[in-house]
Amino acid sequence: MSNANDISVIQIALFGDSGSGKTTFLSSYYGNMQRNDFERKKGYRLKAEQSIDASLLTRYYEMEGGSFPLGTESFTEYTFELMITGLSRSGLKINWFDYPGGWWRSEPQDNDEKLVRLSALKKLLTSNVAVFLIDGAKYLSNGDKYLRLQLDIFKNAIKKIKESQAENGTPIDGLLPKKWIIAVSKADLFPEGTTAKALAESMLDGARDQFEGVSNAISAQNSDFGKQFLLLSSVKGSSNSKVADAHQFMGLQLIAPLALMSTLRELKEIADKPNKYGFFENILKGISKAIDWIDSIDDVLPPKYQMVTKILKAIDAKSMVDKKAGDFRQQQEDAVKAGKVLEATVAAMLAELASESATIQFCFIQD
Repeated sequence: MSNANDISVIQIALFGDSGSGKTTFLSSYYGNMQRNDFERKKGYRLKAEQSIDASLLTRYYEMEGGSFPLGTESFTEYTFELMITGLSRSGLKINWFDYPGGWWRSEPQDNDEKLVRLSALKKLLTSNVAVFLIDGAKYLSNGDKYLRLQLDIFKNAIKKIKESQAENGTPIDGLLPKKWIIAVSKADLFPEGTTAKALAESMLDGARDQFEGVSNAISAQNSDFGKQFLLLSSVKGSSNSKVADAHQFMGLQLIAPLALMSTLRELKEIADKPNKYGFFENILKGISKAIDWIDSIDDVLPPKYQMVTKILKAIDAKSMVDKKAGDFRQQQEDAVKAGKVLEATVAAMLAELASESATIQFCFIQD
């Protein structure tokens, strides 16, 4: 049986300009995973503290009524636990950091706001994975011009923060998240049949210099900004800027699994730098080699890695290669019967990544 110390923590930072859909994303992410129909199909749900539960569900039911929620006005930390059906404890906690998108376009109004932003920045820096939202509707309307602008604004903001921190004697080189997911929001507006791979190739063709600029601003050597792309739709919108269907979403179920696997991939790269592995299947083929290494240095790893090494050790990598979503669901059910929290959590996440929809909604760009 697993014990309370088995829980792993993934920290996710959510970046995006005002209006890109961050608040709608979080509200739909939580609200849809409370639905009985979702838990029945997937075998898991999200759990949150009562204040977060009430806040996000209020926004979610407003969307069910047809209204989009108002944008984020303050830095907020959300904590979710992923609860596997049939188990009383969680094996994975998700700390989610959200902030006002306008921060990247404006200076603090006073010293108090400056201190709030610095405090928020320190938390953002602890993230394992960052999600950068690109407004799909604006990309459809304005194309590469919009994309280049957003990326350059973000790049310059990162550089300014790094320069400011260096002047204060607290350089942050190497601390920013190295694993990034480019999430294109409002993907329900794209033509039917659009894939993450096709969209990623188009975006990279139109703004390759800007993607590389952001990647270099984050880390000259280790950032993978512009490597992972996800089609994301929090709800189905209507032509009159209303919510047509709050239950029709795309990509939300992949966020936690992608964040988890991205973190494990980073651990694998640290353990075995000479080799480069692709995403998911190739990772599973090579990741078992890292387990002995993790055992030997777990105590000296930075805390954000120590939190997930238990998940790494719960993966039976050799048996998971070439499995389909149904195989992982069966592993999830078997782990629940045996009371194995971590193993059930891993199986639930891998089932999402092995699904047919994942191959359409997500792509990993190889070097």
